[in-house]
Amino acid sequence: SPDYDPRLSPRLYLNKGFLTSMVYLPRGPALKIDTSVRLVQGQTALSKLNFFRDVLLRQHEDQGLPAPTKAEFDSFLQTHMAGRTCMTQHNQVRYRIMKVCLDMSPLSTFTSEDGEITYMDYFQRRHGIKLLKKQPMLYCPFRQKAVIYLPAELAFLTGLDEAFVANKDFSSELWQSLRQNPKEQWNHQARLIKGLRDEGTGQALREWGVSVDPEPIKVNFGQFDPDPIYFSRRVEEYFMKMQKPPADLEIPAGTDGF
Repeated sequence: SPDYDPRLSPRLYLNKGFLTSMVYLPRGPALKIDTSVRLVQGQTALSKLNFFRDVLLRQHEDQGLPAPTKAEFDSFLQTHMAGRTCMTQHNQVRYRIMKVCLDMSPLSTFTSEDGEITYMDYFQRRHGIKLLKKQPMLYCPFRQKAVIYLPAELAFLTGLDEAFVANKDFSSELWQSLRQNPKEQWNHQARLIKGLRDEGTGQALREWGVSVDPEPIKVNFGQFDPDPIYFSRRVEEYFMKMQKPPADLEIPAGTDGF
C-alpha cells in the first residue's frame, strides 16, 4: 500500500479534549459534555510528500517508464494528499489540505501587516521557526481566511492511514487506549468543570451570571445490544450491495465496549 512506509514514524499522538453543547431541561439549561480525541500522526506532511514522490519514481522505474513529469507528480500528490486534515505544531490549529502547491515554497511572498514578506521570514520573526527553503506549500483555507498557505514541514497529518486501520492488532490496541468507563470519563470531564468554576478561568461565565454545578444530572437510560463496528474502507462495497461485511473486518467489541 502506498499509504505506509516503515521509514516514517509510526507514532500516533492522542490529543484529548472536550465537545460541549447546551440543552434545555425542565429544571433549566444544562451543559452537555463529551470527551473528544484527535489522532495526530508522528510524521509531517513533508515526510509524506517525499514518500509519495519516491513511490511514483519507483513505479515508473519498475515499469520501464521515463521519469515522471511535473504534471504527473502534481496529480499523484493531489490524489494522496488533497482532502486530508492536518494540525500545525506552532498553534495547534486544525486545517484541511485543499491542494499541494509545488510551484510555491517558503521563499514565496505574501502581503502582511508590515508589507510584502516571504513565508520563511514571517515564520522566523513571528514564531522563531527556521524553515527549509525547498519544500512545497499547502493551500489550507480556514474559516473566513480564504488565502492561507502552510509550509509542509509544519503540518502534522491527523487521522489514520488505511495501513494502520488494516492492522487488527494496532486497531485493537488503539481502541483499548481510547476506551473509558463512565467513572474515568466523568473524572476527565470534571477537569473542564473545575476550570469553568475556577475563580480565574471561570470569570467570563460569572460576568454573565452563569454558574456550573459540580455534580452531573443523573438520568435513567436503556442500553441496546451492540452492533458490529467496522473501521475499513473495504466494507463500503458490502454496504452498497446491502450485504453484511465479513467478520474479520469487525473491530472486537462487547456489551461493555471495545
